[in-house]
Amino acid sequence: MSSSTIVNVGQYDPGHRVINDLKDCCPSGWTPIPDIDEGCVKEAAKHGVAEYNMEYNETLKYEGIVRAWYMELKEGGLDYGFVLEAMDCVGRVNRYKAVVSEDKGGGEKIWKLKTFMLFQRNN
Repeated sequence: MSSSTIVNVGQYDPGHRVINDLKDCCPSGWTPIPDIDEGCVKEAAKHGVAEYNMEYNETLKYEGIVRAWYMELKEGGLDYGFVLEAMDCVGRVNRYKAVVSEDKGGGEKIWKLKTFMLFQRNN
């Protein structure tokens, strides 16, 4: 995995992997989502922050989506890629990069956080 790609959730290290250029966010094969205020897009992004908080005992507060993309998966689900903003425990609104999978197994949406990393830290 190159330094400009996202890392697996288990490899997240808040102080060491920061990328600062939006052009590095959307790998080829992803389609931009023009309406980032659409309900299911927001739901996926909020789920990503909530799952990250549970996994790492953090308290990030979802603030909003900066950019979003999707990719249709061969097995029928979707991956959503985000640059999103979340407030940390000291009140800084930082940007994070996340990928959340949507699977509609049995007609019910199942969200799974695939990756989450700090994208841009605000001092």
